[in-house]
Amino acid sequence: MKKKEYLLFVLVVIAAFWQIFFLQNGMKWDFVDAFLPSRYFFSESVLNNQFPLWNPYLLYGIPVFADLVSVFNPEFWIVGNLFAYSNITLQYIFLTYILIAGISFNYFLKQFSVDQKLSLALSVAYMLSGLSIGNAQHIAFVYSYAIVPFVMASYFSFLHSLSRHNFVRLSISLFLIIFGGYPGFTIILGYFLLSIFLFFLVQNWPDKNYLKKLFGYHLLLIITVVLFSLVLIVAYFQGLPFLSRYGGLPLHLAQKHSFTFQSLISLILPMATGADIGYFQTDQSMSNAYFGIISLVLFLFALIKKIRRKESYIVLGFGIFALLVSFGEQFFLREFLYRYFPLMDMFQYPSIFRGFAIFGFLAFAGINLKNFEFRKVERTLLSAISAGVILLIIVLVFRAFTQVEDLAYFQSGIGFTEKLFAATRFDNIILQGTIQFAILIVFLLLLWKVKDIRMFSTAVVFLFVFDGIISTQLNIHYTVTGKTNPVEFYHYLKSSPKGFPVPELKPIGENSDKRAQNDFLWMNNNVFPKKVTFDGLVSFKLDGYAFLSDTYPALLKAIKKEPLVYLSGDVRPNSKVQNFTSKTVFLSQTDYSKLQGRNIRPDDDSHLKIRAFSPKEIEVKTQTSSPQLLIYQQNYFNGWQVFIDGKQQDLLKSNYAHLAVFVPSGEHTVVFKFENRLIKYAFVFSYLVFFVLIGCLVNYVIIKRPERRKNIVFILLSGVAIFIAGSLLNRHFYKKNAKGLSPVIVEKTEQWRHDYADDIKVLLSTQNSELIEIVPADTVFFVDEKTNIARFSRFLENSESRFFVFAWQGSIIDNNLKELLYSFYPEIVEQSIGNNSGIILAEKRKTEFGYTFYQNFEKQGDDNWTKDRNRIKRDSVSGNHSYSFSISEEWGQVIEKSVEGRLLDLKEIVVVSDILFESELSKTLVVISAERGGKAYLYEVLDVSEFVDEAGQWRRIAFSVDMGSGLKEGDSIKIYFWNIEKVLFQIDNLKMKYVFNHPD
Repeated sequence: MKKKEYLLFVLVVIAAFWQIFFLQNGMKWDFVDAFLPSRYFFSESVLNNQFPLWNPYLLYGIPVFADLVSVFNPEFWIVGNLFAYSNITLQYIFLTYILIAGISFNYFLKQFSVDQKLSLALSVAYMLSGLSIGNAQHIAFVYSYAIVPFVMASYFSFLHSLSRHNFVRLSISLFLIIFGGYPGFTIILGYFLLSIFLFFLVQNWPDKNYLKKLFGYHLLLIITVVLFSLVLIVAYFQGLPFLSRYGGLPLHLAQKHSFTFQSLISLILPMATGADIGYFQTDQSMSNAYFGIISLVLFLFALIKKIRRKESYIVLGFGIFALLVSFGEQFFLREFLYRYFPLMDMFQYPSIFRGFAIFGFLAFAGINLKNFEFRKVERTLLSAISAGVILLIIVLVFRAFTQVEDLAYFQSGIGFTEKLFAATRFDNIILQGTIQFAILIVFLLLLWKVKDIRMFSTAVVFLFVFDGIISTQLNIHYTVTGKTNPVEFYHYLKSSPKGFPVPELKPIGENSDKRAQNDFLWMNNNVFPKKVTFDGLVSFKLDGYAFLSDTYPALLKAIKKEPLVYLSGDVRPNSKVQNFTSKTVFLSQTDYSKLQGRNIRPDDDSHLKIRAFSPKEIEVKTQTSSPQLLIYQQNYFNGWQVFIDGKQQDLLKSNYAHLAVFVPSGEHTVVFKFENRLIKYAFVFSYLVFFVLIGCLVNYVIIKRPERRKNIVFILLSGVAIFIAGSLLNRHFYKKNAKGLSPVIVEKTEQWRHDYADDIKVLLSTQNSELIEIVPADTVFFVDEKTNIARFSRFLENSESRFFVFAWQGSIIDNNLKELLYSFYPEIVEQSIGNNSGIILAEKRKTEFGYTFYQNFEKQGDDNWTKDRNRIKRDSVSGNHSYSFSISEEWGQVIEKSVEGRLLDLKEIVVVSDILFESELSKTLVVISAERGGKAYLYEVLDVSEFVDEAGQWRRIAFSVDMGSGLKEGDSIKIYFWNIEKVLFQIDNLKMKYVFNHPD
């Protein structure tokens, strides 16, 4: 392929996805909530020199190698070592796959000698199709879609010329799709290749020599695929006893998210599928099958032309077949395949079949048209087809006009993105219908007015490019990009703990996905702050945990009250699960019988401490006066072993899902270890086969082009050198980031201790035992945006020193925690803040500092708070007044500010208040919202109960909200408390601070 062609594809990708390329928007949905966490964990593993086998941070631990397209994917090892995964890295990987899709399809068409410009045009249509845009969140889909044309080109070349060179190239392409693609795509592709094989078998039946080579090479191909797939085969059989999903899905899941009949409108007007999602009766990401409006015309034209290549029959046939299967339960074929064809019960989403329909239709058009040189009669036919499509668009637009009163895109005062989400499908039909009408009119004018074939071909290529970019931009906000700032998200990830910190011994139920939600993620959140949790969303859930959660949810709820590891003297057989406490442990009858006569009983004096932790190993120090059962809340799975004082012990399965071991009385060191040498050996073997194939391909290329030997050797050696150097450099920066400001923390705390003597308090937040030993801190406990906030608040409240040092390493310290510190120590004397570490020296002041609003409810004034006299309470001992909420009062007074003047430059609002829950802790919210025209466009909440650790005690809260840059004159800012669960609580010393973009 020529350099100009590569350049065109690169420019098209940048223009079509400029918001992603220039980091204006982040990607959304599963892209960041499912695919990023798995890759991020992979990076953390390899950068800490661990083979990624077990992820403890989701669903009580999962064997990540059992997800067959994860840790064995070449992309993981290249990117994980060279760059490490972040949201930004993954965004550029997505763009790379879009680029590969265009290059790959162009490569396929070149195998059929399709003209360069027609090939470029159709390749742009392929790379910017409805699957690329609709399923952008599913990067495994996009990867598979990008590789399919390469596999198809390799297979056709192989069948046309049964040679060793083509065999090796085909084997490599199959490795790439099997190890990196979504299994459903790979299975469908397998059937596609089988249909092509049968087609060639029938076509060449008289040629016995050809058939002999055909069967011989395919036998060798099967052996090769089995050999390089050995690690996947081993992983499958290891996971089979623990994953019922490997036995097949129920029909209703196999039918989930189809490409419905209603979605067919996307072939002409894909933007219509972005609105009125319920109408299309499928997931929004599965309803777009667009492959270009001119491509559609050319495909229809190719259908009525004389076939140039017989192979195109099978391509077209499978494309039509795939489209029919994609309809799911609306058509019989998906269920038929599910019931009667092997492996067709192993994957969800009938809509992924539409990817093969798009490929089939565009490939059929390219193979049979060859170029843009049309005779007069052909131009007439093209014009007639275009006119038919134009007429259909006119009918759809006219009907849409009858369904709307005010066009959403004619509204004033709001941006285009807001209009997109306010629009109906009829609004979108009108907008894109107008654009499609114009594109087809331009195509017709080019068809009849431009006589020079070179100028015509070039013009049509750019029309394809325009169509693809416009279509992408009209749909990008629906299914590709979100509102998240990718740079801010990146800094959040950089601030997350590196390595594998020792978990805190607190209830594991506190580490829920919901509690760990932030501005960037809402699922699998605990992978980033490295907190072991019981929930999460992955492609599979181990059967033991599924049984526990489905059959005994009360037991699951109870054991969530215990930490990651805990001791129990209440052990029972699981024949009767009833009358249990959080420490009750149920064992199978077999495991229970192993403990007979061991004298296990409750021990109130038992203690344990986690001394070391990694995903595949935990070391626990225990001290008990009677024998106990030690439970490790990780899923029971083959590969786990347990050792006490270096000697291997029987591993027990507790509470249907978790690991346990009998621990004698006294002091002991217990180690749970996960090991799987067979997977590692199989992985090395599979990649050795792959590298042998690469070597054979290089050898064949050198034999064919001996003059390129030096260049090829140079490229290979350079690639290896870059990988090694890049990996070393990446590890260097990773370790530097992990270390953070530790040297500064040590130096500054020693200096300030000397300077301020007894008039200073030092709080160190870290899980790094080495740093704990050398920093002269008064108190050490771990604090981050979700952990020990109430303890931090209490410590600040009880601190009476003039100076306070807060130092942290390996945690995320958000603005709420900083503002909480400043509310007690408002004068910042000195500070150094890095990605995941920092140190702040602050000083107390007697006067209030920087607050524009202050209400202590002592003085009776005219404002709304003190007018509400019946809710002002007076403490009989201290005489202090406060504002109360009762069980019948869900709301209190509202602080409302109209945006005008200086407030137009508002950057941030900070609310600080003291709060007391009278009898019980409960979810209570502080709400800060910005409204325009009575509708909230910014709505942020803080659960104040996270700042309180016990009822009957005053604690302080701090809430900082970034107001963005969208404030306009006349907007309204509202701040209020929401007694969401209607409990008794009081607030006092309510303060508010404004932070401006351009301080005076």
